[in-house]
Amino acid sequence: MTVSFFGHRDAPYSLTTVIEQTVEFLIENEGADRFFVGCNGTFDTMVIKALSNLKISHPEIDVCVALAYMPTNKEKPPHGFDTIFPEDAARALPRFAISARNRWMVTSSDVIVTYVKRSFGGAAAAKKYAASKNKRIIELSN
Repeated sequence: MTVSFFGHRDAPYSLTTVIEQTVEFLIENEGADRFFVGCNGTFDTMVIKALSNLKISHPEIDVCVALAYMPTNKEKPPHGFDTIFPEDAARALPRFAISARNRWMVTSSDVIVTYVKRSFGGAAAAKKYAASKNKRIIELSN
């Protein structure tokens, strides 16, 4: 099962434990084994930290950072995980690259984990798109 994550870039750090517990539940009880996460804000940073911690006890999981932009020569791949640069993002104009990457992540996933407290922005748009594609959504802001 593939899981993707979307949340506001200013999400509170207190979510780290909830994210880790949610991911661990998905791994141990629902067979989640592949994870896509962006690298554009606090929520993504917390998800990467949780996945890094869980990779120690669950080395079988595959974690992939989905890029919206091609890194420059000076940038290292984020956080030591594999990266993917979806063709949809590569072909998009820069101002639409994150949205294109997010749509690809939704389409490529079975479950979407979100932290959405506002009705606008990229995380809200990704959640709305996931709902339109009848994806299972786990909302952490409740």
